[in-house]
Amino acid sequence: MNKKIFVALGCASLLLCGCDKKVEENIPENNNVNESSNVKELITIVSGNKYDVYSHMNFEGFEYKNEDITVDYSYPVINIENEEINKVNESIRDTFEQSESKLRNLNEVNGCVCVKIDDTFHCGGEHLETLEYHLYETSDYLTVQITKVGRTYCASGYSDNVLYTISKNTQKQLDYNNIFDLYNIDKEALDSKIKQTYLDENGIELSNTDIIKYGIYDDKSILIIIPSGSRELTYSYDGTTLTKKS
Repeated sequence: MNKKIFVALGCASLLLCGCDKKVEENIPENNNVNESSNVKELITIVSGNKYDVYSHMNFEGFEYKNEDITVDYSYPVINIENEEINKVNESIRDTFEQSESKLRNLNEVNGCVCVKIDDTFHCGGEHLETLEYHLYETSDYLTVQITKVGRTYCASGYSDNVLYTISKNTQKQLDYNNIFDLYNIDKEALDSKIKQTYLDENGIELSNTDIIKYGIYDDKSILIIIPSGSRELTYSYDGTTLTKKS
């Protein structure tokens, strides 16, 4: 299972209320995270501000429709103190803080998606980018997936992912070859499976598998991020079957 939460990221920018962030000691129980105490001990969630997103339905009349999407600035921190993991935490934090900085300056009057603050709508062109984080873990490993999603009501959407995979024992990051070795993955066979799946789903060939991203999904499967047009899709692979997750 994985944990997912939306985080607002402005493609234009937004006036943001200045609420102080607080650190929550445990992951909230209502979030869909693997129920392992290892994750709860290894991860702290820094909570942030939340906002309701609206679609801009009528530009001339400036009417809005509530799409019931809430964006949330909370983000995960890995509780390991060393130079390498500190850099991972800094990268994650900077990604979320940069999104807030863009949102503070969002001031378009007309836009496809808007956020309401203090009874005022602040809009952002065709897209409102959000961040999601997902946690995947086993007894020995943790993968943090940060997903940027371009949410829109009047243009094509998009998504992009960054994966960080950590060994709980060595407290260092794993590269893709480490992951393949751990799961006895035949890379040539996997590439063939990915290309065939891509061809079946998109009707065109995937010529470059170097752009694919890998992490830990569970004890039996690895996590795979495969590009599909302007989006990136999530799969798991157990050495035999490639299964789409989103």
